[in-house]
Amino acid sequence: MAALEGQQTKEVPTLAEFAQTYLEYSKRQHRSSTHEDYVRKMRKLNERFGSLRLDQIDKPKISAYSRTRLKEVNPKTVNRDLSMLSSIMEYALELDYIQENPVRKVKKLRESPGRDRYLEPGEIIQLLDACKVLSERKDAGHNPILYEIVLTAILTGLRKGNL
Repeated sequence: MAALEGQQTKEVPTLAEFAQTYLEYSKRQHRSSTHEDYVRKMRKLNERFGSLRLDQIDKPKISAYSRTRLKEVNPKTVNRDLSMLSSIMEYALELDYIQENPVRKVKKLRESPGRDRYLEPGEIIQLLDACKVLSERKDAGHNPILYEIVLTAILTGLRKGNL
């Protein structure tokens, strides 16, 4: 219809072609660790969808990917793959390459709730003792503030990235 109005329509790239555009965008938008994770996930997505134009990726193909991938990894990993594919499709939608995000139509897999494990008091003492020994070493690769970092993590619950 846009062509009828004298406007040129955009040529829809394949996922492999669009991957570079998306990864450049991702590098600007996300932390480096998240971006590196996206680069790894992109390889797996390209294996399945790389040769398809973005507008050829649909619910049945995505569902088939989920079923196949579930034979290799746990549901949480499949959901993360689909989340990234959805993010790619959202960006393609923003750039007017596609009309809708087909990943929205695919139901997420049920994930196991996981479990939280807390250190016992004796384990905390052992960990801090080991950190103190490592902090005091003078060889290559030692960290003089390891003890303080681990103690702060234990007392605050902060994650590694926030410490």
